[in-house]
Amino acid sequence: AAGVFAPKVAGTVNLDRATSGQPLDFFVLCSSIASVFGNAGQGAYAAANGFLDAFAETRSAEVAAGKRKGKTIAVAWPLWSEGGMSVDMATLDAMKRRLGLTPLPTEAGLAALETVLTGNGSPRSTVLHGDLERIDEVLAGFGESADVEPVDVPQDGAAETTKATEIDDAELK
Repeated sequence: AAGVFAPKVAGTVNLDRATSGQPLDFFVLCSSIASVFGNAGQGAYAAANGFLDAFAETRSAEVAAGKRKGKTIAVAWPLWSEGGMSVDMATLDAMKRRLGLTPLPTEAGLAALETVLTGNGSPRSTVLHGDLERIDEVLAGFGESADVEPVDVPQDGAAETTKATEIDDAELK
């Protein structure tokens, strides 16, 4: 469990400490939908991501109190279609059947990130991709009245330009 917690928990706390005096525009934590739905055999992973979700709320309060800078948000991501994590076809089929979820295409992920960064919502967001009707049924089963904001992605596969892609190399360094 320590190998799962250390990167998420210690990494987040240390990054926050190291940037505490910096005039950040944003502080984004990459969480997982495992913190929302759980996942058999991944209790430590779900808990570590749950820490990120709670940390975003705490840090947002510190921003409001003037102790930190930068919009703080934890994004609970699903499986990305072009990401480093992958699962077998049986697991993909089960995710679609059980939750209505399909892997998130990069274009949709970038559009979702822009949406959560520019929105005025909660410091916690969950991105879900797949069959919207089935996802709504699942959320209703959890008693969730989630504020769902669908993100449109161009059908040609080209991602809309986001602020993150407009940063030149010198500014990024």
